[in-house]
Amino acid sequence: MGSHKAAEQIRVALQRRTILGHVISGVSDRTALIDYVSDSRSTVYRALDELVENGLLTEQHGNYTPTSLGSLIYNEVTNLHENTDSLNQAEPLLDAINTDLLDIRLFSDASVCIPSRYSPDQPLRALSTHVDNSTKIKVLSPTLPSQFLSSMTTHLYDVMSELIVESEAISMHQSDLTTPQQTHPLIHATDVYTTDSQIPFGLFISNSPKQEVCVVVYNRGRLCGTIRNTTQCAYQWAKNAYQSYKKKSDSLSETTLEDAISTDTSVN
Repeated sequence: MGSHKAAEQIRVALQRRTILGHVISGVSDRTALIDYVSDSRSTVYRALDELVENGLLTEQHGNYTPTSLGSLIYNEVTNLHENTDSLNQAEPLLDAINTDLLDIRLFSDASVCIPSRYSPDQPLRALSTHVDNSTKIKVLSPTLPSQFLSSMTTHLYDVMSELIVESEAISMHQSDLTTPQQTHPLIHATDVYTTDSQIPFGLFISNSPKQEVCVVVYNRGRLCGTIRNTTQCAYQWAKNAYQSYKKKSDSLSETTLEDAISTDTSVN
């Protein structure tokens, strides 16, 4: 019985969300409410009656006040509505990522960027903007795309940075990493860690000048979209995810890399 009542309250709050929101914002007179919505007078009155019947509003002499429950449910359904919009935008990315690893709150107030026909490199530009605007950044990445290396190398000396990458990615891109313009800035200006664990997505976390998270979705090594978020919940989730991989990572020193290069050269 209780769960049925709660479900009905949520349904009504979702259906009457606009009117409930106006009452919560201070529009208490039912006649005045008609000016704020495009519905007819009878529809507005019926909606108000329904909200009162379900304990979301109280009414006295034609004036309406939200109950504590009404305000709480309104906040929840508003977040749900916003999350649904973001999830719909991110739908093309969800098939390329294990959604069990993501927090639903990551999509609240998120900015989703996917390639378009006329702007195929839009996600890369979004990622570059995130890096360019940061002064302190931590990066979790399964691979090392050349565009990523170029952007990071350009800004390394202006950014306090830390990088965790799959061990296999270091091996695959060894020839690129040993070039002078990329190897030395990467090793000297960045704390690099490698992990044998599979990293399912890229993660860029900056906390200066502001807290911001950028999830990078890859499909077979190709960058296919980004999800950016500045909420505290997203930032905390990202920090926890990053730390879980750092615990399973080993520091990559310049000596370690040079030894690997020497070994590879002698074998070839």
